[in-house]
Amino acid sequence: MKGIAVCLSLLLAAGPAFAAPVAPKPVSSKKMEASMVLGGQIEVDEQGLVRGYTLDKSEKLTAKLREFVDANIQRWRFEPTLVEGKPMAVRNRMGLQLILATQDDGNFRIELRATNFYREKVDKDLADAEVVRVSMKPPMYPRQAADAGVEAEVYLALRIGRDGSVVDVAVEQVNMKSLASMDDSSRWRRVFAANAAARAREWTFRPPSRGEDADNESWTVRVPVNYMLGREEEYGVWVPYYPGVRQPVPWLAGTELGSPEALADGGVYPVGDVPGRLRLVTPAKADG
Repeated sequence: MKGIAVCLSLLLAAGPAFAAPVAPKPVSSKKMEASMVLGGQIEVDEQGLVRGYTLDKSEKLTAKLREFVDANIQRWRFEPTLVEGKPMAVRNRMGLQLILATQDDGNFRIELRATNFYREKVDKDLADAEVVRVSMKPPMYPRQAADAGVEAEVYLALRIGRDGSVVDVAVEQVNMKSLASMDDSSRWRRVFAANAAARAREWTFRPPSRGEDADNESWTVRVPVNYMLGREEEYGVWVPYYPGVRQPVPWLAGTELGSPEALADGGVYPVGDVPGRLRLVTPAKADG
């Protein structure tokens, strides 16, 4: 999940005197979906085969859910990671987005919809070779959205200039976690998108000062901004999921970025080729 394909996620506090979220308007069972994002570590050998993995807070997950994740991970194959032309074993952080959807017969289906892989932490020896956050004050919760009890997650792509300022902001996707009305979903997406983008333009970063990318004119990172009303999102719990349409990043036209939805809150994730970041070869999408 790192490189210069970054997604950083901020958890926002709603602030004092904000109303609790209202229940979303009932929708057809065919459209009902819920999302869960899991984190963990994965080890891959020199041939690109999974050597082992762990899930964060696995005790919070049901046995069937752990079995579903295990069945998917065991079939994964990765591109061998080369260092100076030689394959090497690699350990990455990973993010998994699971989707729970209703079927026509009323039963539920679990789907592994998105994955991301990234180096665990920026080593001190490598810190100067990556984009690092300096100041990222979270946006204020939109008052009208708070009053309506509406929650969302906004996925941003940011282009960082050589002075560390944000040169461009693109809103890749806005997913709703709750809705006052399905009919108002487009309006609420615009409200959250504008709110997150406005604050992002004030953020500052430290560009890489050495390494292959040090001479770039700009760098791109991804940042998820999580709008929750007066509470933190509990790990291992299904969350209502109303996905928005993915939008291209204008300055990265033609670049395949993959979904940002499995990127964990609280990180900065560079976009692009990053040494030591795993590349999945087998399809990640699977049902169960």
